[in-house]
Amino acid sequence: MNHPQGEITGQQRVYDVAPALSFDTESQLSSEVPLRVKGFLAFAAVVIYAVLLTTFTFNKKSELASEFEKLQNFYKIEEQLRQVDATAFHIVMGVFMSSNDTNPKAAAQRFASNFELLKNKNDELAKQYPYAAINLVKIEQAARQANATDHPTPEELAAMNSELLKVKIEITQRIDESRQEQKASADRFNTQWDSAALASMMFGIIGLLLLGAIIGLFFTRLTTDLHALKGVAWDIIKGKRDVATPVTRNDEVGELMQAINQMASALDEREKELVI
Repeated sequence: MNHPQGEITGQQRVYDVAPALSFDTESQLSSEVPLRVKGFLAFAAVVIYAVLLTTFTFNKKSELASEFEKLQNFYKIEEQLRQVDATAFHIVMGVFMSSNDTNPKAAAQRFASNFELLKNKNDELAKQYPYAAINLVKIEQAARQANATDHPTPEELAAMNSELLKVKIEITQRIDESRQEQKASADRFNTQWDSAALASMMFGIIGLLLLGAIIGLFFTRLTTDLHALKGVAWDIIKGKRDVATPVTRNDEVGELMQAINQMASALDEREKELVI
């Protein structure tokens, strides 16, 4: 009679302790960093990385577009400089053909007429690219001075021709400079293109490696902890009560570890009380 009563008493004591133990467990098991929050943090990190990569790509794209626009401008400048050069060459040929002309006034007028064509071509160049325009002030002054009189002197005609040759030389120099700038701009464009492609590829590879490493580490640790919990659960089923798994996490899996450890401890105490 005493033994059943003891069992009943023991059972009553177990059932009285279990709610208290369960209450304490619930109050102690609080997840500091839940798995959902970790998932959100990982997703936020991926989004931030993608935004940074996109910003970097757009910056490189704008740099490439700017350099490409400069390269196109250099080609357009050279094209218009060649038109100015062709007009200057036409004037030079006219001067050469009229070198034996016995009428200096007619030669000066033809020069002035051809000079207007040169001036118009230079004005077209100046409208689009002011920094590339040719200075025609001196040659214009020489032509005006030669046409101011009815009988231009040989010195005045020679001054026109001299200024024309200087302009022709300056145009040739400008074309050579434009070609050098084209080459430098093309080299910069190719360098920036290679740099942008290499940097984008490296950032992509680094991002994939980091993402893969984080995902691999997360699931490796999760799998390891779940296997440990599985082993403890099987030990409890087999009757072992002195088993426990170390709690190394502060999330829901850590709560599960604490719950299994406390369950094993509670079962051990309950069985001891039943034996008593």
